[in-house]
Amino acid sequence: MLLRLKVAAYAGLLLASPYIIYQLCAFIFPGLKPNEKRAVRILLMGGSVLAIVGVCIAYFGILPVVIPYLLTTFISPEIELNLRRDETIPIIVKLLTGFAIAFQFPMVVLVLVYMDLLSPATLKKYRKIALVVLAVAAAVLTPPDVFSMMVMLVPLLILYEASILLSYLVVRSKKKRAERGEA
Repeated sequence: MLLRLKVAAYAGLLLASPYIIYQLCAFIFPGLKPNEKRAVRILLMGGSVLAIVGVCIAYFGILPVVIPYLLTTFISPEIELNLRRDETIPIIVKLLTGFAIAFQFPMVVLVLVYMDLLSPATLKKYRKIALVVLAVAAAVLTPPDVFSMMVMLVPLLILYEASILLSYLVVRSKKKRAERGEA
């Protein structure tokens, strides 16, 4: 019974999230300038797309590979395995949520670059440190095996490199807008 309530709560939150986001935007948007509205729309769309991509990668790419690997690696063949739904589904939900959150990394970088708290040069300079931080994040957000960690780390590294590229685009567009405003 409790498992069904949890699954219903997760599904309800997921299905209600577009409406919740719409209500937040309807409250906040009247106080924003046009360029701020544009930035928020880009962040909402980008964050939504990245979350969906992260969940799809986890669900269709990670789970079918990692779960059988974990079950065959840590359990001897003589033992009959019976998975319990009330223990398995929360692990799957945590993994999917972890991937959705981890894939928000480019949006966070873009916000920091837009606010002039981070620059593309800084991202390039600290690439090695970022590799270690992303590896730790991948280790924390995935089941305790190297394979699933690497499967999460590779997309995170690709997203980091994409964040550097996107940050260059943000800086360039900010410079163009500043030139137009001054001219």
